[in-house]
Amino acid sequence: VVAWDTVTGRFYRVIQTTNTALAAWSNAPNPAFTNIPGSGDFLVYTNGDTNGRSYYFKIRVRKP
Repeated sequence: VVAWDTVTGRFYRVIQTTNTALAAWSNAPNPAFTNIPGSGDFLVYTNGDTNGRSYYFKIRVRKP
């Protein structure tokens, strides 16, 4: 689970990897979390992967 506050005027994307040493980050599998407009709300992303792997997550932020 990843949770964060958003800011109006910014866009957010959840990225993930299974190994931080490889620098191979990819978008979270749920496309709804690849271009989220900030609204000042608190957002939560829950990984639905049930294969038992561990993931590391980052939130990428960009200006429009």
